[in-house]
Amino acid sequence: MTRKPVAIKARKSAVKSPANPNPKTVQKAARQPAASATPPVGMKSALALDADTDPKLRKSDFVDRVATRSGLKKNEVRPVIEAALAVLGDALEAGEAVQLPPLGRMKVRKMTENDKGRTIVCQLRRNTAMRASPATGLANDYEDG
Repeated sequence: MTRKPVAIKARKSAVKSPANPNPKTVQKAARQPAASATPPVGMKSALALDADTDPKLRKSDFVDRVATRSGLKKNEVRPVIEAALAVLGDALEAGEAVQLPPLGRMKVRKMTENDKGRTIVCQLRRNTAMRASPATGLANDYEDG
């Protein structure tokens, strides 16, 4: 039995240019979420879907940022932050609406109890004017009320 000659297909040269990108690179880039992209209202972000890559602000990072913005030392800021977070947690657990400019207004939407503790689902509403941080990062007179 004789074999038929098989036509050899010419391989395209792998030119890495914007006009002819590497397909593996394109697929990898497509899987990675854009850093500055914000999802449309009502849509979950790609980051929120993957718990492993979900960015989190830990308390130690929060203390560092507050200390940097306020110009105070970390050991001066930490007890104040811990007390503020405890008061905030107690208010939300009691079902109170919390209005804290520049953070915004937070309302408790749902509370459920399970064996690990209490789950509180909140809605946070932020106005555009609230997002602009003051130059010093400290509270202004109009924020006390």
